[in-house]
Amino acid sequence: MIPGEAMSSGEAQLLLGRLLLRKEDWNGAKDALDSAAAALPGLAEAQAALGTTAYNVGELKLAADAYGRAVALEPDNVAYLSNHGLFLGYDGRLDEGLAVLLKVAARPDAQGDAGTFINLGWLYRNLRPPKVAESVAAYEKARKLDPKSAKAALGVPLAYRAAGQWARPVSLDRWTTIRRCSACWRRPTSRQFGPHRPDAPNAQLVFRTTTCPVQRGHELPGVDSVAKR
Repeated sequence: MIPGEAMSSGEAQLLLGRLLLRKEDWNGAKDALDSAAAALPGLAEAQAALGTTAYNVGELKLAADAYGRAVALEPDNVAYLSNHGLFLGYDGRLDEGLAVLLKVAARPDAQGDAGTFINLGWLYRNLRPPKVAESVAAYEKARKLDPKSAKAALGVPLAYRAAGQWARPVSLDRWTTIRRCSACWRRPTSRQFGPHRPDAPNAQLVFRTTTCPVQRGHELPGVDSVAKR
């Protein structure tokens, strides 16, 4: 048992927040990380962890702003920069997010980071009108960097769909690795999952199937569903 005095410290709250993040207790993690970020305003890790947790509880402005504070503290951290740009986009600040990600993608130390180009692909395809060619190019670069990335693979057809190019011949079958039901969000021996953005940080694997692996009678769309880590 950790003494109450120790648990009230910023370091203890950060540790608690990390543990709750691993358990996917988003609300509990946010409470702990709110305290940690306030107690440790100069620690980029605490701000970034708060940003991730805020995203998972739907507080998109807080998520973007927390990552902005992390970037201000560690301006050369590619992961913080990339997530800051993405979360600005999630918060509807698409132009700001794109500007951030373009700067990140131009950095020599980001050329091997698939996540940066996945995030850039998302920003391009969510502009109005979407920049499909640029989005596809970003996702394709991410696929070259990480051939096993389902987020990069799924991003390509989603980019075409954003522009209404429904007939574009894109197959996801070769990336099929796991099956889940979009009606009940279950798979065998798995607890229930909730829906998430296809290319969000916690998106993992795409499935294609026509029947629910757990409950009969659940018809599935086949594409556009993701599994959560």
